[in-house]
Amino acid sequence: MNTSRVLITGVAVTALVAGCAAAARLGALRPPAIASASALARANAVPSAHSVRRPGRQLGIDVDFYTYPTLNVVQGAKADVAYVKKLHGNAMSVSFPFFMNGPHVNTVHGTSATPSTAEIGVLASYAEHAGLFFSFRPLLGEKSLDFKGGRTHWTPSNPAKWFASYEKFLRPYATMAQRDHIPEIITGVEFDHFNNSRYWPKLDAYLRTVYHGTLAYSNNWEIPIASRVNRAGVVQLIDAYKPMRLSAGASVATLTRSWDAYLGSDARGIVLSELGIAAQDGAYRKPFDFVWNGKPLVPAIQVRWITAACNAVASRPDDGLYLWSIGMAQQFNVPPGPSDPASFVDGPGAKAIASCFKRLG
Repeated sequence: MNTSRVLITGVAVTALVAGCAAAARLGALRPPAIASASALARANAVPSAHSVRRPGRQLGIDVDFYTYPTLNVVQGAKADVAYVKKLHGNAMSVSFPFFMNGPHVNTVHGTSATPSTAEIGVLASYAEHAGLFFSFRPLLGEKSLDFKGGRTHWTPSNPAKWFASYEKFLRPYATMAQRDHIPEIITGVEFDHFNNSRYWPKLDAYLRTVYHGTLAYSNNWEIPIASRVNRAGVVQLIDAYKPMRLSAGASVATLTRSWDAYLGSDARGIVLSELGIAAQDGAYRKPFDFVWNGKPLVPAIQVRWITAACNAVASRPDDGLYLWSIGMAQQFNVPPGPSDPASFVDGPGAKAIASCFKRLG
């Protein structure tokens, strides 16, 4: 994944711009009404947690979850879940940030922008109450990493210390996931240069002492996947930003053939854990780039990309896809604009997603 994807997800966290891009304008991400986060303490406000079985084909939306002082988690959870259901989705995957103080510091940490285990649990409870398969994944904020090649080209200088710190960070979330019956944890995202570290199986073993659901890992689009489940018993996914050397006028049929060729090199049953593109001329060659300097939107670019990917997944019965992304508690009546060209909310892209999910569901 290219580091040009920029995350903007809430008034209080603008300064923490990092990681994958929530493609909605700042104003659209403000909740329509502000209420105290103390709603979390009201047990009767949140449905009881229960596990939803993995669907045969996951048709989901990625939620980019940063916290900020005025965030109403209960209200945001209800709105986000309702929107996924409106698009005929059957799954929700939540990305939430963790941080580092530069590339050479072998410790990780959360900040005020990192949702608590209770906040993740609230969203999971509403999602599962609505029948959505739920997973979550911690996502290293690239601005905090401050490395030219981003997380995809970075390697810890002391892997033993880094993984020890990462284990400590993840343990409360894994404990919550076990308690609240969350069926899948995605333990890492796009660490290309140490995907094969001997410390990943140790991390998996450590997490399995407190969590008995499915462990998964999100690979970057450049990594070929020979088997859906690796030797450590971890389910593999892929963040699908494969560049395609096609013109802006390429037909859905041409794009579908390109998607078929790309997915054909991976194992059956692979889930596209991120699928997104800016509605911009040139985006087929750089689908990972969500920043286009205010150029006019070309909605057909996004619609054809989504439709073609859907066609390719349709020919692979065990595959699935998640669209990147919506923000936690964002508004859903603000259409895309030149400042957020990868947004699909309230635009033609959303209609293409709904059509895809309805067809494949």
